Amino acid sequence: MAKGKSANPADAFRKAQRKKELKKNKAGRSKARDFALVKKDTFELEDEITALSSNPSPSDAEKHRLKELQTELEKINKKKEEYVAEHPEQRRLVYRGRRTAKEKEDEEKEEIDAAPKTRKLFDKNGIPLHPERSIYYDPVMNPFGVPPPGMPYIERALLPSEQEEVADGEDDDDDIAMPEGPPPGADGMDENEDSDDDIPMPEGPPPPKPGEQPVPPLPATHPFLPH
Repeated sequence: MAKGKSANPADAFRKAQRKKELKKNKAGRSKARDFALVKKDTFELEDEITALSSNPSPSDAEKHRLKELQTELEKINKKKEEYVAEHPEQRRLVYRGRRTAKEKEDEEKEEIDAAPKTRKLFDKNGIPLHPERSIYYDPVMNPFGVPPPGMPYIERALLPSEQEEVADGEDDDDDIAMPEGPPPGADGMDENEDSDDDIPMPEGPPPPKPGEQPVPPLPATHPFLPH
C-alpha cells in the first residue's frame, strides 16, 4: 500500500470533499473582503494623507502612519480598478462622489426607517395578545396559542382585516376599552370583611404565655355535711 493512501475509499472521498469545501470557503471569504474594499469610501483616507503630507516636519509616528495610509489607499484603488474592469456598468457606484454630512445623515435615516418595525406580541404575563393568530392555536386544546416547550412563537400570515388593525395601531393595550363601574367583586367587599370583634372567644382563663407554667386548677371542694 502506498504511503498516505487510505484503505477505505469512503474516507478518501470525504477528505477530498473536505479539502474542496475549505478551498471554496477560503475563496468566498477572500471575495467578500475584496468586495468590502471595493465599496469602501476613500475620502477620509485621502483627507488624512493630505493633512499628514502638509506637515513640514512630521514625527516618526506620523511618517509611519502616512506610509500605512498610502499603502492601504493603493490596495483599495487596485481592487476598485479590478472590479470596474470586470463590471464596467458599476463604475458610477464604485467611484462615488464625495458626500456631504447632510447626505450621510439622510442615508443613515433612510436605513433606520427601512428597518422592519417590531410588533408587541405578548402581554406582561407572556401570553400572546392575539392567540388566534398563533400557529399553535386550538380553541379547545390550546386556547392561549402558546408554543410547546422549546419551540419559538410563530404567527400565521395576517388576514387583510388584521393587517388594517396593525396598521391603525389597534394592537396597543391602551386602546382596549374597559367596562364602566367598579371591578367585579368590589361591591359589598367591606361588608363581607371579617372583623376580629366578631370572633367568639372560648370560656375560661386565657392560655399561658410561652415559657410560663400553667396554673393547676383548684381542687374541687365538697360541702360540709351537717353533724
